[in-house]
Amino acid sequence: FLGKLLAEKVKREKSTGFDCVTYVPRSPKNVRIHGGDQSRLIAAGVAEGLGIPLRPLLARREKRAADQKLLDAVERRKNVKNVFFPAKEAADYRRVLLIDDFLANGNAGKGMIDLVKQAGAELVGMGFLIEKSFQHGGDYLRQAGIHVESLAIIESLDDCQIKLKED
Repeated sequence: FLGKLLAEKVKREKSTGFDCVTYVPRSPKNVRIHGGDQSRLIAAGVAEGLGIPLRPLLARREKRAADQKLLDAVERRKNVKNVFFPAKEAADYRRVLLIDDFLANGNAGKGMIDLVKQAGAELVGMGFLIEKSFQHGGDYLRQAGIHVESLAIIESLDDCQIKLKED
């Protein structure tokens, strides 16, 4: 359901020209804990809504990754590069829309730009369920030329209150 909503937003914003939709795969541990890979499920809905294929273009190395929440910005970006590598199928696609659940500092996204380039493709768009704009990851990605769409944008969490950006 949420993937299809995100696909509708991508269509409304006239974001097109993608060969495929891909996602940031979760670790086997997180799949076990959470009962599935939420980014893959969201991406599947986006792909169906846009009528383009869903492809797992990023593969995870067998080694265990550090928990991103426990790392600073530089360590997060290095962690992403050490954990993922382009899957063989990535060479078949040129213009990629990457889906993830949250956008905070943008370090995973920064690492994904490099990985998709290594595969010979271009990351032309990213979609998120939730963007925390006060952490400026979306600003960085947009300045890097990536089209970013988010279903909800949190402007602040001051005083334990969620303040959403209004369209």
